[in-house]
Amino acid sequence: MKGLRKRNKIWHFDKKIHGIPVKITGSSGTSDKAEAEMMLQDRIVEARRIYIHGGTPVVTFAEAVEKYERDKRVKKSINRDMRALNKLKPYIGKMDIANIHMGSLEEYLSDRMAAGIKNVTINRDLSPLRQVLNRAARVWRHPNNRPYLESAPLIETLDNDARPPYPLTMEEQQRILSQMSKPHADYALFLVNTGLRKKEGFALEWGHRIDWDNRIDVDCPAAFLLPATSHKNKQPRIVPLNSIAQSIVREQTAEPNVFDISQYTFRYQWE
Repeated sequence: MKGLRKRNKIWHFDKKIHGIPVKITGSSGTSDKAEAEMMLQDRIVEARRIYIHGGTPVVTFAEAVEKYERDKRVKKSINRDMRALNKLKPYIGKMDIANIHMGSLEEYLSDRMAAGIKNVTINRDLSPLRQVLNRAARVWRHPNNRPYLESAPLIETLDNDARPPYPLTMEEQQRILSQMSKPHADYALFLVNTGLRKKEGFALEWGHRIDWDNRIDVDCPAAFLLPATSHKNKQPRIVPLNSIAQSIVREQTAEPNVFDISQYTFRYQWE
């Protein structure tokens, strides 16, 4: 059957249809030629239905996620969004986005709750799903000018069951830090003793150090001056160092940043 090409043992679509202004492309996801031919035939029938009779193309959730990733590739939180969306793929990845609603998520929600995941975390992971569905209804259009979705379904927020915050005891703090490598444990302890956000600490440079007596102490500054570009509210601020923070800084030897660890490895320590 014309319109199929094999790449790395998987059959891919590459088919032009006479009289239709689009080309069928993409992966069949199978190495079985007969199965791929049946899938291509279904795509041809669907394309003719859409572009000759004015129907709406079927878009799976997995396809919508791929488009969302392309559209939002420069978004700062795109990696976090993709982690959340990829968790949904085993449940609704092959589903037509027109059929997605709260009922479609029952198995996903049940499994997440059974795993002990708090509602506040699940709500955060559902936020990218809402963004995908909203873009499908309001932004994305097919070549025949039909929207991907006529309207986005309501994805409800679960009741907040987060535990109220409480101060850690020194024993609890030590138990957490003992599970981390020393460089990452030192960094976590530095954040605890300065109140810095994680990203602020990563951006900390030796050139930001200051001293209360207006002199630079190379070995152990009394404080750091965070520039406006590294702070969430875009305002510079002074971060004083207590004795614990100073002792941690004194052990650092990297340049130009104070701490020579990556955000990825630090995040991994908590998983």
